[in-house]
Amino acid sequence: MNTKKLFYTTIVFVFSLVHLEAQDFLLKKNHDETINMIYIPEGEFYMGSKYTPDEIQEHYGYEFTESVKDSWEIERPFHKVKIEKGFYISKFEVTVAEFQEFVNDTGYLTDAKKGVGSYSYNDEGEWSEINNINWRKPGLWETEPNQPVVLVSWNDVTEYTKWLRLKTGKAFRLPTEQEWEFACRFGSDTNFTWGDNPIEGKGKINALDSYFQFEDGFKYVAPVGSYEPNANGLYDMLSNVWEWCSSPYVKQYLIELKNPESDEYVDRGGGWDSPPFNARISNRGAAGSKFNTINLGFRIVMEKH
Repeated sequence: MNTKKLFYTTIVFVFSLVHLEAQDFLLKKNHDETINMIYIPEGEFYMGSKYTPDEIQEHYGYEFTESVKDSWEIERPFHKVKIEKGFYISKFEVTVAEFQEFVNDTGYLTDAKKGVGSYSYNDEGEWSEINNINWRKPGLWETEPNQPVVLVSWNDVTEYTKWLRLKTGKAFRLPTEQEWEFACRFGSDTNFTWGDNPIEGKGKINALDSYFQFEDGFKYVAPVGSYEPNANGLYDMLSNVWEWCSSPYVKQYLIELKNPESDEYVDRGGGWDSPPFNARISNRGAAGSKFNTINLGFRIVMEKH
């Protein structure tokens, strides 16, 4: 594949659906460029954490502040959720090359490019607001086409899905928070896709090495698909980059959401800089629609018709 051409030039799209094994699909573009989609059938699962904050602290052996422990309460209660309709979800996080196609075709400017502040690590290694970084130039590393795109806001990624709907005629969107966790868990009720022990995640996750007690091979973001997939065949559901969901954030799971009180949306999964307690399946994040960071990207869903 000529990645240099893909990265720097506008691609003319030709789309078709090709049926694969196990009800997977490739959404074909030009030549060998595809969006890999995995079908997730409808079903029921238990969502959230079955562990109390004190049990999480005991499990990891760290002394967390009460404010951190209180933040884990938003993962509870552990409750049954029914997914009424199957859906397709992208096998990989959306890459720099894929986002480049969107920008080339539309001239879209991300919130970061419009001057909204971005969050990353400064020269002292402190998390802070930094100007003049964006998805093309994240600052900490040189982008490559097969890396997950970062420094994109909820607004940005929603516009990407709208563009993809227009280009393909297919119902693309972000996953809901429930769909994301359903696809990630695949029937498990453990902290991670492989079980409860973080050390057993070697070869399965790109996260904060010092806390996981193994080297994952990358200081920052890794190319998509660098690690073993989960049981559904999905890569990087935990770590590498946090992933935006379509769902507005509500603090308590069981409150029916009709009119969100704030401009915040859910993100899930943890990033390349996440310790084990932030890379758990049930861990929840939330941010405003213009918020963009060095460790936050997305994957997409295609509705089944």
